[in-house]
Amino acid sequence: YLVVCSVGTALAILAAILPWPRTDLQEVDQDVNSIRVALTTMLRQVVITYNGEPQQATIRSKLVKGFRIINETLGQVNAKLERVWWEGFDLGSRGHVRYLISSYVK
Repeated sequence: YLVVCSVGTALAILAAILPWPRTDLQEVDQDVNSIRVALTTMLRQVVITYNGEPQQATIRSKLVKGFRIINETLGQVNAKLERVWWEGFDLGSRGHVRYLISSYVK
């Protein structure tokens, strides 16, 4: 009995020390968040351009940079979404999240 309790205690301590695994779904969430930030920034730049601010050349370059970032990130998100299926086999909330994100990025 003492051996079983000792092994259980050691495993509990070890489980608390080990880091949480990094999943592709978490990375997809971060990528989608960066797309959201880029779109918000681009929308602000469009509003500034529409209001007639004189810095149109720099705003245009910022918009081009934003489109480039979004295109690169969307390519990464699509590749990661294909791998996310293997993390949870589309069961439960992971399947719903994967479906919703994939419909968002299409």
